[in-house]
Amino acid sequence: MGTSRTFLSWFRSGLGSMIGAGAQVAPGADRRARLELAVRAQINGEAEVDDPADERPKFYLYGPGDVLGFDAKLVVSQWPPHLSAGADPTYFPTIEFAVPDLPWAFSPGAPDGDRLNPWLCLIAVEKRDGRIAAPGGGRPLPILRVRRAELPDLAESWAWAHVQQTHDDADPSPILERLTRFPERTLSRLMCPRLLRDSTTYLACVVPVYLDGVEAGGGSGDPATPGATATAALAWTDDPTDRELSLPVYLSWEFSTGVRGNFEALAKKLQKRRLPVDAGQPVGTRPLDLSQAGQGLVPSTPEARPLLGGALGSGPPATFTDAPWQHRLAELVNARTRPAGSDLAVAAPCYGRWHAAAAELDAASTTRTPWLGRLNLDPRYRVAAALGTQVVQDRQDELMAQAWEQVAEVQAANQIIREGQLAAAVGQSHHDKLSATDVSDVAVVALTAPAHLRVVAPPGTVERPLPGAGVATVRTAIARSDVPAAAFGGAFRRLARPRGPLARRAGARNAGAAPWNEGLLDRLNGGPSAAGKPRVGLDSDGGATLVRSTTDSDRRAELDRFFTAPPKGKGATADTRALVDALHLALKPIRPRPVEEPPQPRRLAFDQLASQIKATLDPKVTVIADVNARLVLPGGPLNALDVLLAAPEFSDPMYKDLLRLSPEWLLPGVGNVPPNTIAGLYPNNAFIEAYLVGLNHEMARELLWRGYPTDQRGTYFKQFWDPSGRVPLPADRAELLDLRTPIHEWQRDLGEHLASGGSGYVFLMIRGELLQRFPRAAIYLIPARRVGAQRVPDESATATLPEIRAFMPPDTTFLGFRIAAAQAKGEPGAFFVIEQPPMEPRFGLDEGDGVAPTAWNELDWDDVAVNAGGYIRLAGGLGAASPPTPPPRWDTSSTAAQLAEITLQTAVRIAIHAGNVLP
Repeated sequence: MGTSRTFLSWFRSGLGSMIGAGAQVAPGADRRARLELAVRAQINGEAEVDDPADERPKFYLYGPGDVLGFDAKLVVSQWPPHLSAGADPTYFPTIEFAVPDLPWAFSPGAPDGDRLNPWLCLIAVEKRDGRIAAPGGGRPLPILRVRRAELPDLAESWAWAHVQQTHDDADPSPILERLTRFPERTLSRLMCPRLLRDSTTYLACVVPVYLDGVEAGGGSGDPATPGATATAALAWTDDPTDRELSLPVYLSWEFSTGVRGNFEALAKKLQKRRLPVDAGQPVGTRPLDLSQAGQGLVPSTPEARPLLGGALGSGPPATFTDAPWQHRLAELVNARTRPAGSDLAVAAPCYGRWHAAAAELDAASTTRTPWLGRLNLDPRYRVAAALGTQVVQDRQDELMAQAWEQVAEVQAANQIIREGQLAAAVGQSHHDKLSATDVSDVAVVALTAPAHLRVVAPPGTVERPLPGAGVATVRTAIARSDVPAAAFGGAFRRLARPRGPLARRAGARNAGAAPWNEGLLDRLNGGPSAAGKPRVGLDSDGGATLVRSTTDSDRRAELDRFFTAPPKGKGATADTRALVDALHLALKPIRPRPVEEPPQPRRLAFDQLASQIKATLDPKVTVIADVNARLVLPGGPLNALDVLLAAPEFSDPMYKDLLRLSPEWLLPGVGNVPPNTIAGLYPNNAFIEAYLVGLNHEMARELLWRGYPTDQRGTYFKQFWDPSGRVPLPADRAELLDLRTPIHEWQRDLGEHLASGGSGYVFLMIRGELLQRFPRAAIYLIPARRVGAQRVPDESATATLPEIRAFMPPDTTFLGFRIAAAQAKGEPGAFFVIEQPPMEPRFGLDEGDGVAPTAWNELDWDDVAVNAGGYIRLAGGLGAASPPTPPPRWDTSSTAAQLAEITLQTAVRIAIHAGNVLP
């Protein structure tokens, strides 16, 4: 806050608007602590009227005894927030106001140089029963009961109130102009400079500084001395007595502190270490005893103990080689019956056998899929696969419930496919009868009449096609021919069937003759002349004549009798009348007529139509097309009516289940890592892949046992690490998977299939309280550069964020970075950086460390003087500590702005070269 008269005039002139904005004016008698102003006047712009001072008009501004507080809407923020827990006890509680002059708006005196006591202050007191009494009984405000020893020195209240303005340093405009142009960039702040206790609940209260304000609010202060000003008495004096005061409270909130230790203090505790710290306490491996395996598995070297790793370690494990032991193990795995010298009821499991499509472990299978042999013949990786088996067995019911939820749509699709299989089987039976050699082409066309509209006519079979008529069907071909469409209807077939009423009558009158309807459709189609069939000849005039036989005449007569006098109960309907007309036309003699040339018949190509119909109505085509129309499958349409096989997917990071079995499976010897350690590690990809194969192998067995539709070759578990914190997330979520290649497609050695692994990854382990207290801390990798003989982070380079995050309770975090170890450790290498998360401005002092400060940002609570209540006393200076670098100073000659700058807590960042922590 400035001290110029211009600034004083500005914030005094804003009193009217401020009061209108939210100050609550107290009723009652005139208060004595007010600021008196004498007014000088100018008339018409002329020189100031020189009136004697005692004759000038006087104005009085509202003082602290004239108001009862302020509108809570003027509060921008409070820290710690109301009812929050775990607040850092080394920071100051603060409250911020949107109006920049609020803390001094009702101060009763003029500034003393760069100081002006505010009319209110912020205190923090431990919460106890009965601390605050509600308004009532003539008290307009809540009343806080507090002992004087718990309060700060009001004579120094000026030091803990200031105005903050955010502006561009390049803006040359005066501060008052910026206040007017950008009011949203300015706020005022009260701080409570008290050292708080750990794990304690506090009440933060805004109370009056002056006795007039206390009395106006219904409280009782301590007017033993007039305080620091001549115009108004302060509400209390800095006297460490047990006298209890009753202070009105303008605003209050509650919060709780956590344990002591801010980000900087916890970060300084971390020690850079290469693992293992002690050769006698290995980290990353454990010896595996093979001497008690039994079943004839006797190591060649009894004292040899291969080192069993975990998911993380200090480097790749050595290769295990014991030919006789592995040969015996292969016998146990491949046994079809009980092997000699073994009491096993069944063969030892061959992990991944279904995925590798291997009947047994032999030269062919292990050459085709090298991972299969290493996994099953190296005891260390059989242990990892067995862990996956145990996880599935422990969670079998839960996993199966998830699997059945995922297969619901597959089961519905399989039901449709099974119905299609039934329809195809029934349809094929009928289709085979239709395609029999004794069924004529004419009969095929006639019997399939209901489907004519759905069968496309072969090219060239449609007479006189209409232009633009679209696709021509068999029905179209019939409509464009001489054969009436009604001749293919069901009523026509019933009327003309071989054993129908017409056939019976015709047969009775023409014993021994051919069936009356033989070749009937051929005749309608203009078929060739034959015995008992019409033939084409020439009359005496050269015209064409349809010559019919005597049998045709008899049949026509019989048809006429049936139509005109049907048998009893066989009356003709309108439909049968039209059909009989068609028959009548087929048998009616045609009178000779002269024609210049024979008419061209519009014939149907029954042979082509029948072939097209049989091909189109083949159930192998129609049923599968219908099924595909009812299903939308991710792999595209079905080519055959085979039921779908489902492969459920479980997206959980499976390292967590490994941790549930034991933390030693994630990092063997993790208990030997000292607290507050930061170290580098490498992933053991062969162990991780073996564990994932064990998970998938056992899950396939469980699915088969539960009747799940699967072929046991699915990769159900594809995720080991947790990639959820990856920034930015890839557009294709498949890029987050650890296993992007299904196990049944593996063709390399064990440990070479993980996407999140290999030589391109390093891990940072942080064990300590830092990330427990500050889980949002930014951790990243940044390239180094040389500055003379030193390596420093290259701030211009792009940072690499961790792609993998794993947490081991209670205090260990693992972060995986995509970078080769040689690149991270080499020259110039890279730095691991841990940075305090961004935060709003916080004020306070560091936790005491017993080290004299060399810079103002190293000042801690041990370096400053405090009163009996734990509040800072500037009059006590820095005690034994020397001021780091004056200016500024830490005493009563400082300004509020300087003290705010010293106590402002900036973000802390530590950088550790990868070569100092990676093995």
